[in-house]
Amino acid sequence: AVSELLQPGLLIHMGERIGRAAAEMAEKIVPAKEFYVKGFKEGQHLPGDVGEILEGLRPSFNLGELTSKETTLPVLGNFDVVVLGGGTAGAPAGVGASRHGAKTLVLEYLHGLGGMGTMGMIGRYWDGYREGYTMEVDWGVRATGGDHPRQKERLDEWVFDWKTEYFRREIRDSGGEVWFGVLGIGAYVNEGTVKGVVIATPAGKGIVLGHTVIDSTGSADIAIAAGAAYEYTDGLSVAVQGAGMAFKNPNDHYNNTDWTFTSDTDMLDVWRTFIVAKDKFENEYDLGKLPQTRERRRMIGDYTVSVLDVYNQRTYPDTFSIHQSSFDTHGYTEDPFFSLRWPDERTKHITALVPFRALLPKGLEGIAVTGLGASAHRDAMPVIRMQPCLQNQGFSMGWAAALAADNNQMIRNIDLKWLQKQLVEIKSLPEGADNYTDNYPPTIEQIQDAAKNVVNDLAGLEILLWDKERAIPVMEDFFHLSQNKEHRLVYARILGMLGNPSGWKELIDAIDAYEEWDEGWNFRGMGQFGRSLSYLDSLIIALGRTRKVEAVPSIVRLAGMLTPESEFSHFHAVAIALETIASRQGAEPLFRLLNMDGVRGQAMTDIKTAKKLAPADRNDTSTRNNSLRELMLGRALFRVGDLNGLGREILDTYSKDLRGHYYRHSSGVLKMFSDQKEVEVEL
Repeated sequence: AVSELLQPGLLIHMGERIGRAAAEMAEKIVPAKEFYVKGFKEGQHLPGDVGEILEGLRPSFNLGELTSKETTLPVLGNFDVVVLGGGTAGAPAGVGASRHGAKTLVLEYLHGLGGMGTMGMIGRYWDGYREGYTMEVDWGVRATGGDHPRQKERLDEWVFDWKTEYFRREIRDSGGEVWFGVLGIGAYVNEGTVKGVVIATPAGKGIVLGHTVIDSTGSADIAIAAGAAYEYTDGLSVAVQGAGMAFKNPNDHYNNTDWTFTSDTDMLDVWRTFIVAKDKFENEYDLGKLPQTRERRRMIGDYTVSVLDVYNQRTYPDTFSIHQSSFDTHGYTEDPFFSLRWPDERTKHITALVPFRALLPKGLEGIAVTGLGASAHRDAMPVIRMQPCLQNQGFSMGWAAALAADNNQMIRNIDLKWLQKQLVEIKSLPEGADNYTDNYPPTIEQIQDAAKNVVNDLAGLEILLWDKERAIPVMEDFFHLSQNKEHRLVYARILGMLGNPSGWKELIDAIDAYEEWDEGWNFRGMGQFGRSLSYLDSLIIALGRTRKVEAVPSIVRLAGMLTPESEFSHFHAVAIALETIASRQGAEPLFRLLNMDGVRGQAMTDIKTAKKLAPADRNDTSTRNNSLRELMLGRALFRVGDLNGLGREILDTYSKDLRGHYYRHSSGVLKMFSDQKEVEVEL
């Protein structure tokens, strides 16, 4: 009977019969009026709370809450260090902890270690600092499998199975454990200290206790479940780096894609990504195992690394990891600095440091976060997300957690200077990093020199914006004292971008001098290293941020020149400026833009539409260009007061979009401005 039932056709038929029977049974069940889970306890009772992110598929789909009056969870293990996530930083963290004497457990929901570099199909380094522990990894992987052209010819490419096995073997040989097929779903917290991880396993749900938890989920899942604040797309921002889902053919090792946005923590969006990718790459053998996301939720740490920290080469007494890359932004940027001076091109090799404080969630003990979940501004993240750097960071964090366990102290209190010396010795940190001092803030002399010279191609802008509270009064003085029209405009644009209205008249004059739009920017993901707006776009955004109603006619005049073929950045600039000024004068122009041919109808609220609107290109930009244009114009219309309910209609539609970031943003806008009034007008 078993051999017969194992035939796929018969299994399908059996499943259909079971489904029908279940439906018939369900019709006869009378729901109880009250629901509760009755638990029991045996043995030692541990005080504390369980924190979980109980949003279901999406909060908007939830039908209510099931309240547990009494429940317990079994303790499945007790370790010095528990690493949740065996990916780019997590697997090295397991090695670092177990190698230095800690009883270590690595939990991973896939059945292989290495994360994006193995299961995610990115089997080659793009950039990054490759000394230290990463160098050990590269040579160790090469030595794992034997003779293979890819491993033999270069260290920065690898065979997936070899790298996965290398990490597993290193953890096990050092006395650590690895549990595959395990989902981390929460944190066990007592009086502000994370004491374990709540996990779902094939054998059931339980808690793994740990002296220190290392959250290497890439999305700071455990830290957030424990109560850490975080940053992500919301009602204020929909900016996020492009993502993809790779195809896979036999012996493939590098299929880097960028054709969508995917929210890793939104299971509906992840499902959509896989389904569309299967259709998109229908002629390929298979798909990878992970969405290729470059930006995820970032917890708020004791310190947040900024774009200006990176540009000013900030050094920290608690420097913990070194990173090297370029501003490979995979989309548009938001930091005011990049709205004034574009990111450096790919030829610019940037070094950035990350302090220990940026890996420690504010207000929580007993936990550290690595990788993409670290505390950094989203526009700084492209420089600090490279695989080689995160391998070093993970290994160092595992070592730090082992020190904390060995000395029975919180990881925040370890002897960091001692550890820094060891990391310098193995070259995971550069020479002298154990003696760095903080080079922030800039001196008043540096600020004054920068303010004087910024009129020369924005020289020194990174210093002015690094400490803008002290720099704004200095720039105001230079603006008012200058008799040079071009210099006054430079100061006006900078001040306007920072929300200072001193130069609003100069900005209007500069914008009114344009008889047509300059060359704009359409959304680009892969290969996006430079500007994401034009100079005129920058002037418009700066003028909008002065919040002067007098600016609206100048912006509306240019908006009237836009056509469906105009670049995305021009629509973006107009939308940002008008919604920031928030005058009802902006409603009708925005309404007209939304009703141009091809602007509306870009949402993907069902899987059939999502597949239809997704071109076959592995790095498609058209869907994001079109959707972002509609969403941003609709948002701006809604925020200036709406017209005939069109802004709300667009936001309502995108709040049902399968793409998680559009859902998050549109739902967030509606929630933030729930009391918004709309006006009915016959046009």
